[in-house]
Amino acid sequence: MDDGGELLRRLRRERGVSLAKLSTLAFYSKGYLSKVENGDKPMTLELARACDRALGTGGLLEELVRNSGGCPYRGLSAFGPQDARWFFGREQATAALVAQLTKRLDGSGPLMVVAPSGAGKSSLLRAGLIPALTRGVLPAPGAAGHWQPLLLTPGEHPAATLRALLDRATEAHPADSPRFALVVDQFEELFTLCQDETERRAFVELLHALTSAPAGANSEGPACLAVLGIRADFYGHCLAHQELVAALRHGHVPLGPMDTGQLREAITGPAEKAGLSVEPGLVELMLRDAGGTATPRAGVLPLLSHALLATWQQRTDTTLTVAGYQLTGGISGAVATTAEHAYSALPPEQQPVARRLLLHLVHLDDTGVTGRRMERGRLLERDPAPDAASAVLDAFARARLLTLDADHVELAHEALLLAWPRLHTWLDEDRAGLRIRQSLVEAAEAWEREGRDTGQLYRGTRLALAREWAADPACRAALGPVAQAFLDAGIDHETAERRRDRRRTRRLRQLLASLAMLLALALVATGVAFQQREAALTAQREAQSRQLAAQSSALIDSDPDLASLLAVQAHRTSPTSEAVSSLYAAAALPLRHLLPYRGVPVMSAVFSRDGKTLIASGGDGTVQLRDVTTGTTRNLLAGNRSSRVPVALGADGRTVAASNDDGTVRLADVATGTIRNIPTGHSSSVTSVAFGPDGKTVATGSSDKTVRLCDVTTGTHCTVFSGHTGTVISVAFSPDGRTLATSGGDRTVRLWDVTTGTTRNVLTGHSGNVASVAFSPDGTILATGGDDATARLWDTATGAARSILTGHADPVASVAFSPDGRTLATAGGDRTVQLWDVATGTNRGTFKGHAAPVTSVAFSPDGRTLASASYDGTLRLWYSTASTTRNVLTGHTSTVASMAFSPDGTALATGSYDSTVRLWNLATGTPRSILTGHTSGVTAVAFSPDGRTLATGGVDKSVRLWDATTGAARVALTGQTTPVVSAAFSPDGRTLAVGGNDSTVRLWDVATGAALDTLTGQAGPVVLMAFSPEARTLATSSGGTTVQLWDVTTGKRRKVLTGHTTLVTSMAFSPDGTTLATGSSDHGSFTSGTGDDTVRLWDVATGKVRNVLTGHTNTVTSLAFSPDGKSLASGSSDRTVRLWDAATGKSRNILTGHTGPVASVAYGPDGTTLATGSSDGTARIWNVYLPDEAEAVRRICTALHRDFTEAERATYLRGQARGVGVCANPR
Repeated sequence: MDDGGELLRRLRRERGVSLAKLSTLAFYSKGYLSKVENGDKPMTLELARACDRALGTGGLLEELVRNSGGCPYRGLSAFGPQDARWFFGREQATAALVAQLTKRLDGSGPLMVVAPSGAGKSSLLRAGLIPALTRGVLPAPGAAGHWQPLLLTPGEHPAATLRALLDRATEAHPADSPRFALVVDQFEELFTLCQDETERRAFVELLHALTSAPAGANSEGPACLAVLGIRADFYGHCLAHQELVAALRHGHVPLGPMDTGQLREAITGPAEKAGLSVEPGLVELMLRDAGGTATPRAGVLPLLSHALLATWQQRTDTTLTVAGYQLTGGISGAVATTAEHAYSALPPEQQPVARRLLLHLVHLDDTGVTGRRMERGRLLERDPAPDAASAVLDAFARARLLTLDADHVELAHEALLLAWPRLHTWLDEDRAGLRIRQSLVEAAEAWEREGRDTGQLYRGTRLALAREWAADPACRAALGPVAQAFLDAGIDHETAERRRDRRRTRRLRQLLASLAMLLALALVATGVAFQQREAALTAQREAQSRQLAAQSSALIDSDPDLASLLAVQAHRTSPTSEAVSSLYAAAALPLRHLLPYRGVPVMSAVFSRDGKTLIASGGDGTVQLRDVTTGTTRNLLAGNRSSRVPVALGADGRTVAASNDDGTVRLADVATGTIRNIPTGHSSSVTSVAFGPDGKTVATGSSDKTVRLCDVTTGTHCTVFSGHTGTVISVAFSPDGRTLATSGGDRTVRLWDVTTGTTRNVLTGHSGNVASVAFSPDGTILATGGDDATARLWDTATGAARSILTGHADPVASVAFSPDGRTLATAGGDRTVQLWDVATGTNRGTFKGHAAPVTSVAFSPDGRTLASASYDGTLRLWYSTASTTRNVLTGHTSTVASMAFSPDGTALATGSYDSTVRLWNLATGTPRSILTGHTSGVTAVAFSPDGRTLATGGVDKSVRLWDATTGAARVALTGQTTPVVSAAFSPDGRTLAVGGNDSTVRLWDVATGAALDTLTGQAGPVVLMAFSPEARTLATSSGGTTVQLWDVTTGKRRKVLTGHTTLVTSMAFSPDGTTLATGSSDHGSFTSGTGDDTVRLWDVATGKVRNVLTGHTNTVTSLAFSPDGKSLASGSSDRTVRLWDAATGKSRNILTGHTGPVASVAYGPDGTTLATGSSDGTARIWNVYLPDEAEAVRRICTALHRDFTEAERATYLRGQARGVGVCANPR
């Protein structure tokens, strides 16, 4: 029993004061005081002061509370005035706030403190400002001596609450006439909880009057000072009130997140004050988890505070330890762990009660989800089991998840809404029901205020929805008596209306006989109306489809999962061109499958040897086996108290190792499920584990700063490697098993000789903790990822750094090599997975979709699939090569202006303005030959059909033929008098056509090098040229808006194609020769984007336009058809490559990555490889995946395997019929 409660009972009885009398004197409810005396509620400082005054104790209760020990951290709850001694890190903010408040002594209105959720605004006001005001930091005229602080939260009736507060305060000081400093916390409740606009405006006007009017005829200054604390996302709501606009313009204090120095004070200050010690490394670990930068991420403060509370609960004597912190789940997991433990500890019959109560404490509107403050009695009356509800409230209050005062209940902090997955899931599952209940209660209250006017009753669809929802007895029980009466009255009123309708129907039937003769005319009119209605419905569906497609395109980068569902919905609503484009864009995303994991963070993932199973560990200590194809789950290891469980798979493919928090390693047999423990000898928790290549040795890293190698067979003979000065975070064996790499919190990587146990090398360079290490398959490269947001590649022989990979915005938590060693995958705290070219260090692609930091990545054995795990509670499987850059070819020092694949697809020729031609081996991504000889830019390259000869032409007016195998020069064709702009072989390889700036096309005999013919008649210099596949037609352009088609046999012009409004810049024939694609520029400029920038598809036989493709925002510089003719690739100066459906003209995909205009494109002969060249000096090789519409839908739905949530449906599908799920039967 609490000593404060015992003392209160004794003092009350000694003075003959009853509980009812004390309730009246102290302004606390009788029930609350009774629970304090019985030890069910704590004696707070505010209550102690109130009871001291009421009983005249001389401050005995206050002294008891002040001298009592306890936890110096407040968890999710805000610091109060009584907690000022524990409040650290905001001294500067408090001083700045007092300084700004001093400027308001002239009566210029309220002062506003604006901060994002989780920045610590409430604590600053309560534990920083109020104690400062109590100490008299502000001058006050008259005899008052100081400004008396009054704390207020607006609630549902803010004006009435404010008047009552002022009346009580004035009565308490009848002779002093004190000046009051009004502190209004959670000012946003004025807009979320107060539904009466009149009372809302009255509250704002009263505040303005109090802070602007003089106190009296003989005094100066306002009657009150006022400080209003409001969440930043409600800033716009204040602009609707002129009185608040002035305060925002001249008197607002922005409060941002704490920086690392302030967070360090908030961690260490209370500990020192309470006589606690902090284990070395704990502060740095917490700061890293808080964001690891100078300014940690917004909203982290309440999570850090709760993690500190949970760490204090796990302390060892008077020491806050790293192990205790890790047991809590860290910053990201402590809240969820505490909430889950509190919920799981409830008896089964009380768990549904907890769900009902927590959902009552949430308010939903168009701005999102916020907490709401409710009267305790009103909350308990709403639940069918009030006694159980009271017990649940007490349990959650003890866990610091709810805040209880004398009469009210509220969430300790809104961070709970996002940090606890179970509550988040409840909100998603019942979001529509919550909105219905809220609207129903608000309408019922308005109905009651209006004297139960029938005009206020629900009707039609609103009544049907409310009636359907309330059909569940549990939902109806959640309504108060007024709301139930309101709903019943609406149902009764509708029933009466239906009776009247039936009577009218009977009368109408009597008129049917007289209307029979008019039926024929009515049918005709109905037919016309039906057609009009169908046309209107079609137009409506098309408009809805376009809107959904636009929303999908807008979300494709920030929320790819939702964007994909919107694309499918748009296509199923109506297959408009916009819907098809968004569908193809979504299908091109690399996600293969989404696997939820128990609603807890996923900490580690590794593939089985056959790639069919994914082994994953959760933040609750469990290990699961997930079927990659079906997603089915099998539990391998039950949970333990460890929040981070790395896993490793042995060489036998059936033994899984997982860490324990007691310093041991659990070994589980995948086939039999048998489990045994290996005592490693660590004195602290195991943080990392890895098998040796022979499967007989397991290496472990620990927070005790050591590495140990143990014999798996015997579980003994553990060798200790010492050298790290911080926690060992990651361990990895080299492929030959001779070297062990380890990394840790000391910012170093160590390479150890496994046989001797000596350190071979210490790799330094990371500026933060090194979280992950991995060897390349050949063992020559070591990859590391660190908290400094970089990944690094090291030469294992020399220890030298080969590459520093920058691109993540937050710490890199995991690295993994592909089986061929050419690609590195990295996982970041910025919620992305990135792929890197190991040879060049360039970024190949970024995978987005996770909603929280990514903790682990792993390639499947065949390299086609990449798995990622995340704090968002999901595993994701990605196509590691779909629509991504396979290779980035570097070496050219200027624009890659031309390119061509060899007929067998093994080589690529690139010509550049650096005067060289490079022949690339596509298997390795390295140059096979560098051809020199041109003295200026190479503008044309072409392989002969047999692949033996390469033709090149350039600005130096020369045409050269090369041996494509050896790179040796064969012959230089003479006679060209102007720069070469294009070259093409005839399909039989015997003729080479070359176009130049002299308005001619020259035909050359490839075997002899002799000139065969010259085609004249161009309107200007030949800028572009292309042979049709059958070699009978040649298309040319002279730098104008037209294209000429020539008969190669006769040399005569056959047709002139007109339609472009600006100059033609690119052209290509389809493989069957029936279609010609041409691209345009803007008035001759290749860099600005003011022209039509279109691609046109022409019927070669008729010369008519088949389709006009729009989407590029700058010059279309290059075109190429796929070998099957179904797709067209276009490169543009807008730095993108677009893939089009050649039959429909619809956009299929957009490839981005070049940092300069795209100058050339070419399809490989396999149809799945695309090469692009750019002014950035690089050529990129892409994997191209282009499904049809049905396959695109199937791929998206198979990957996501979910429908819209209620929140998504309410936001994006409002007004549309629900129907079947968007991905019904996706398989």
